[in-house]
Amino acid sequence: MMLFFRQAKARPDLRRKTVVLYGLLLVLSLAVYSGCNKKNRIGLDVDLYLYPEAASGDDLLLQTAIRKQLFLNTVTQNSVIHARVVDKIVFLTGSVGTQHEKDEADRLARETTVTVNGVSLKSSEVRNSISVGT
Repeated sequence: MMLFFRQAKARPDLRRKTVVLYGLLLVLSLAVYSGCNKKNRIGLDVDLYLYPEAASGDDLLLQTAIRKQLFLNTVTQNSVIHARVVDKIVFLTGSVGTQHEKDEADRLARETTVTVNGVSLKSSEVRNSISVGT
């Protein structure tokens, strides 16, 4: 080691290159250390699609809940049913294979309730225009 510094004193350009090399090595080491030392974070992203046909935030929440119930219900999940909510009035459209599917969609729309901050949101009316057997 002592021999290296004696040579560095004799050649200033070698000393400058050595300092630059050690500086780069230090910066690279810090970059690698900081990149490896990151804590893994898992975030929760919420995608909220604002349906243009929904008149208010309450309508949007109720409409989303009804659509979810229609999707999760074993009777209606394979049917083509569209639900819109305007001023707490539910509009059901689409087509189903049986009257039972239409009745189940109507029941789900009437019985779905959303509670937000202690306030319950429920449809005031359901207008069922679902066609059967088409």
